Amino acid sequence: LVLRNIKLRGETPGSPGLRYRHHLFYLKSGRTSTLIENCDLFGSNRTGFQRRPDSEYNTVPTDRFMVRGNRITDHGANHPYKDGGACFVVWASNGGTYIYDNVAINFRYQALVISGQSTARNFDHLASGNQHDIVYIAGNRFIPGPQTERSTASISSTDRVHLWANEFEGRVKLDHEWNFAQ
Repeated sequence: LVLRNIKLRGETPGSPGLRYRHHLFYLKSGRTSTLIENCDLFGSNRTGFQRRPDSEYNTVPTDRFMVRGNRITDHGANHPYKDGGACFVVWASNGGTYIYDNVAINFRYQALVISGQSTARNFDHLASGNQHDIVYIAGNRFIPGPQTERSTASISSTDRVHLWANEFEGRVKLDHEWNFAQ
């Protein structure tokens, strides 16, 4: 699956574009690798995209997931109510997750969440009990704004994380307790 060069913002400078109550992309994990590339994810309130497990249909994820060159500015700013979430959210991966060269500026909640869910809503597909085998994070720029309510990033339920040169302002939480309590 390839989601590339999608822009839902208005065409003229200053136009508000479309508003989505929750997510621009709501994806289920599976056996098809996914690339989200060069998209303008403005307009969402809960997440720019969210990738969730699909345990209801017993599709254990084996695919790779790459998020590269996307941008989101003022995430959640054009919504009158708060709904939680983050710009980029990955709840399950097994073939590797790659988060490269993305920009999130002035987000209401968080820029990046790599996490797991309770086994009732997810697969216990790794021997460790984690939901992610390996995650690569490089070249990203995540800058909170005056309305940011949470840490810049939260990464947990992962066997191996490779962090290279990123610009993260604000807190980055590893193995955050909230993620495991869910």
